[in-house]
Amino acid sequence: MAILQWNIRGFRSNFEELKLLLNKYNNKIACLQEIKLKNTDNCTLRGFNIYKQCFTASNDTATGGVAILVRQDVPHQEVTLDTTLQAVAVTVSMHTTVTVCSIYLPPGRSSGELIELDRLVAQLPPPYLILGDFNAHSDLWGDQSLRPDGKIIEDFISNNDLNFLNDGS
Repeated sequence: MAILQWNIRGFRSNFEELKLLLNKYNNKIACLQEIKLKNTDNCTLRGFNIYKQCFTASNDTATGGVAILVRQDVPHQEVTLDTTLQAVAVTVSMHTTVTVCSIYLPPGRSSGELIELDRLVAQLPPPYLILGDFNAHSDLWGDQSLRPDGKIIEDFISNNDLNFLNDGS
């Protein structure tokens, strides 16, 4: 299962690169963060179904947001989430059935977010993959220091008996 995970920092501004990557690596799924689209913005990509959750700041500026792109020939179904987090999920069936969740956690969050992360996991049909930008700093994934945001994610991983992979960036 080839999955692209990318903090795209703007769906429109990196659209051509996205198409090139999906084509080059024959990705069937893409999990994107910081898509920077409004709910009213139309976004399409030939051959893919797009599931998105947009986030608009108080000044009506598109910021953050997440999306999952699934190739149309891949059997899949959107998972309805009840969360205040910027997250979207789909269940896909290829060699096996798995739930894929794309999440973006902006910097500067509160400890209450741990409860919301735990609630999110409880809504994901297992087995699942959570891919995203967590904006968290911890020596567990190669950072030089532990900050409060990193402690929240460390606790989330521990509380839910999760494994994690670090992309190195």
